[in-house]
Amino acid sequence: MKKKTIAAAIAVAVILVLILLIKGMGNGKITEYPYEMDKNNLELGSIFPSSIDNPDNEFTYGEDIATLEIKNTSGKYLEKADITVKLADKRTLHFEVEDLPADMSVWAFETSNESVEIEVEASKVQCDATYGTRSDLMVSEFPFTVDGSKISFENHTGKDLKKVEVKAHCVFDGMYFGGKSYTYQIKKIPDNKAYELDVPECAMGEADVANININEE
Repeated sequence: MKKKTIAAAIAVAVILVLILLIKGMGNGKITEYPYEMDKNNLELGSIFPSSIDNPDNEFTYGEDIATLEIKNTSGKYLEKADITVKLADKRTLHFEVEDLPADMSVWAFETSNESVEIEVEASKVQCDATYGTRSDLMVSEFPFTVDGSKISFENHTGKDLKKVEVKAHCVFDGMYFGGKSYTYQIKKIPDNKAYELDVPECAMGEADVANININEE
């Protein structure tokens, strides 16, 4: 009888645990981080508030702006991700991430300066992402060096380059600061010549080149 009683008690305990888990799932709260997004291609490390001049909202200052820490774990170049976070208080937050190389992390800020508390509770995350290819010219034929907000390029392609598009980010504490990238157009760089590009958005950190696109017409 004792064995049957113990077995019954264990069965009841298991059922209770399952009921609690199901209820917890019904509440829809994300309780563990990192949280995998986009079929495990992107990793959401945390959600927290930041009081800053928001680079994802035209540098408009805000208090306790909702911030996502995201890492690209896909092994691919992320061209763009639109991310929506629904909070337990029914509010919806929007974030954009552009031009994020593989294995790089970014702090993305809510695009309209919506604020959150330190102990924010998210109930759902939706992510629509597009991936592409990162140019390998930056290593071999079109290398660059960085000095603060200034990027110096050297053209070793063997030809004059026209209409070079540069996708830049600001690096702060080893991460991209702001989900949105900055696009610059260089009209011409002659062969075996250098060109210096200033990225004023990175005055508080250090510039980085996420990608380049070269029109070879």
